[in-house]
Amino acid sequence: DLYGICTGLGPGSFTGLRIGLGSAKGLAAPSGLRFFGVPTLDSFALRCETDKLICSVIDARKQELYAAFYRKSSAGNVERISDFFAATPEKLAEQIVEPVHVVGEGLLIYKEAIRELLGEKASYGTTSDNTVSAAALGLIADKTHEMDISDSGPLYVRASDAELNLQRKTANDSEKKDKNS
Repeated sequence: DLYGICTGLGPGSFTGLRIGLGSAKGLAAPSGLRFFGVPTLDSFALRCETDKLICSVIDARKQELYAAFYRKSSAGNVERISDFFAATPEKLAEQIVEPVHVVGEGLLIYKEAIRELLGEKASYGTTSDNTVSAAALGLIADKTHEMDISDSGPLYVRASDAELNLQRKTANDSEKKDKNS
């Protein structure tokens, strides 16, 4: 009696995203069920009932947050109005120039820093608003979130440590090669 399989796409932990997405695909493919993927930041924002600017945040480690901004449209739907990005709490606060409702798991770690930076300009989601919910993902998933299993992949906002290390190694190797030439 299942209609489909839905998963969060990220941003988030590189390994966690690959495992979660692989598991969801592994369940959907052989069963022929429809497959849905919802960006994790969207899953927090789309549950909000506010006319304020919405800022959805997730811990990105390295003293940064993954974030995106949302606003209620004239039709009453919550729509993303920015790209996904990574920023320190300070850089995030610099982008906020109007009253904002902040929501998401990033508040579990950075709420005090954000509160200090934004002051009275911000309101915050409740504990249940700030945790990923499988039920919420399922309710949010709709035709706009349906995906082809073969074309779906995790949503990465920045390069992984392994990719950054490879880039540094490649750059260092090129420098050494140039010096020796």
